[in-house]
Amino acid sequence: MAKMTLEEVREAVKELSEEEQEILYLYLAGAMGKETPEHEKAWQGEIERRVTEIQSGSAVLYDGDEVMAEVRALVDEKI
Repeated sequence: MAKMTLEEVREAVKELSEEEQEILYLYLAGAMGKETPEHEKAWQGEIERRVTEIQSGSAVLYDGDEVMAEVRALVDEKI
């Protein structure tokens, strides 16, 4: 995969859902060592939302071993 320019990244981010943008933001802030209490609160909210979806049965769950096998197959195709 070719390295993206900053402008290409900006454009790609615009195509993400609001939820995906928030997750990306929180990931980047954490990766840069700049997590704040607001980040922790947002992650706690995300965790609670996901747990609620799982408990209500509305979440789509996947077997971890199957997902990893699919990812490995995709990576092998690219190599």
